Amino acid sequence: MSIMDDMPSIQAAGLSTNYELIGSGPVVVLLHGWANAWEAWLPIIPFLSDLYTLVIPDLPGCGRTQTPPTGWSTALHAKWLDALIASLSIKPVGAIGHSYGGKILLEYCTGKYDYALEKIVLIDITSPLKLLHVD
Repeated sequence: MSIMDDMPSIQAAGLSTNYELIGSGPVVVLLHGWANAWEAWLPIIPFLSDLYTLVIPDLPGCGRTQTPPTGWSTALHAKWLDALIASLSIKPVGAIGHSYGGKILLEYCTGKYDYALEKIVLIDITSPLKLLHVD
């Protein structure tokens, strides 16, 4: 039986969201890239799970997480992340985002959401300058 066979699920922003909870220590959220799944993080989980509790969701429409009924913007994905953090009753100190997961984190760090992250790591993110534009 693989870890994924027993993957827990929780409601976040109206979507059944599948996630893994691995390790111990301060909480860090890992967000994979577009059209991927939580398993994208398997190569680094052993290096992080001794130091951190890793919350590794499948993004909406990816892996085993429910697909939204309509297309979602980056802002709606950030609201989903906020709802996931609230639903799990966690207080992450940081997050790591790859590709689109990193774009979600940039939006999340704009101060529009309920939880603040102390640190983020962005890996090969998409379109960061558009998100950082200030009028």
